[in-house]
Formats: sequence, structure tokens, C-alpha cells
Amino acid sequence: MITVIFIERVIYKILISVFLSREFKHDETNRAWWTGKWYGRGLGAHAMSQPAREFIVKVIELSLWSSDILLGHFLLFMLAIPLLVPYIDRIHATGLFWLRPSRQIRAPFNSLKQKRQRRQIAIKYGIIFVFILALFVALIAIPAIFSKVIDENCTICQNI
Repeated sequence: MITVIFIERVIYKILISVFLSREFKHDETNRAWWTGKWYGRGLGAHAMSQPAREFIVKVIELSLWSSDILLGHFLLFMLAIPLLVPYIDRIHATGLFWLRPSRQIRAPFNSLKQKRQRRQIAIKYGIIFVFILALFVALIAIPAIFSKVIDENCTICQNI
């Protein structure tokens, strides 16, 4: 997956360097894209070519953004595995700062209200994390499991 994302980035870099002209100093083409008002923005003769250029820019930006989201989530899931090891925070501090466990910085004393708030926040984001992890696993596992059942020769797909 990482290789595919980087190959995609190379293709986008080639598209950017070959086909896209320089962007205007002001942000008028971006504003024109989102408002739909291309005339009266000071684009002059470029008002005809800028919509196509801006379309290509938006496609590339959104593709790069989506690949960053995927890569970031997979990195998050891979880095979450060591959190399941007991006392990994002390092992990490010992390895990172070369501090003995007796010399490490102690956790601050929190009031009961702060402890309860932090516990609720941890539970809430823990549930969100598990849900998103399950969603990503389902997006990968379900097509693999049902690959024999899914009919790839659908008439709708062929008519498109």
C-alpha cells in the first residue's frame, strides 16, 4: 500500500510539473472555484483556462489528502499495538531518556473531577478508535472473504 501511495504521488508530481501553470499570487482562482464566479476576479484572459487548471489541482489535492488519511490511520493502528504491553510507558521512558524507573518523572496528582473527566475522555476516544479500527479491518477483510461470492460481471458495471 505504501508503494502504491508513493507511485501515485510521483504521478501527481509529474502531472503538476508538466501540465499545471503557476498559480496566481492572489487566491482568486481558489475563491472563484468555490463560489462559481469566474468573471470579475481579475483573471483576465486566464478566466477560460483556470477552471480546468483548478479542477486538476482539486483532484490532486483531494487524492493526496485521502492517501495521507489512509497512511496516517494505518500508522496509528500499527503504533497502537505496543500500547497493549503492560508498563510500556516506563520501558519507553527508560529507552528514550535513559532514566531508571526510580528517576522518572511522576504523574501529576489530579483531583477526582479531573480523573473522572480524563477517564471519560479516554473511554470515549477508545470507543471511537475501536470503531474505526473495526471499519478499516472490515474494508480489507470483507472483499477478501466474499471474493468468491461477489459477481464481478454485473450488467450495471459493464453499461457505465
